[in-house]
Amino acid sequence: MQAERIIERADQIEGRRLRAMYDYWRAKAESRIGPRREEIRPEEIKKLLPWIWLVDVVDGGADYRFRLGGEEIVKFMGERLAGATLSAQPRVAFFQNMRTRFDACVRAKAPIMIGPARTTHEPSSFLEISALLLPSSENGVDVSLIFGVIEVRPAYAAAE
Repeated sequence: MQAERIIERADQIEGRRLRAMYDYWRAKAESRIGPRREEIRPEEIKKLLPWIWLVDVVDGGADYRFRLGGEEIVKFMGERLAGATLSAQPRVAFFQNMRTRFDACVRAKAPIMIGPARTTHEPSSFLEISALLLPSSENGVDVSLIFGVIEVRPAYAAAE
């Protein structure tokens, strides 16, 4: 999967869904590193909910706990991971890449764009994915939660 990159402006984002979530997040974050969790209102982003996931940052990034995933995330993953920690997942490339991306978001305290690239999630390896990781902060200093949103398409679509 393509290396992550920090996003500073909406025009750096490819994908309608990713840009819509970025615009919403930016409006809520204002000049902070990210909004507080309670500032994100599900009813304001109904169309994006199936493609969104939330991950708690545990002990400054020592681990990550999956909080929830929309129905399209559950389909992509093949299971619900809510409540599970990243460290408890199989040590395969997909989850190792996920840790690297989460760590980058926590370190940068900024939005991170990934892809588009073929996913390393084995059951879905025929798909190309783009993902946007958006930090949330309860104290205005540390990333306490990561909002994610994905766009998925068949990998062959990139060649057309």
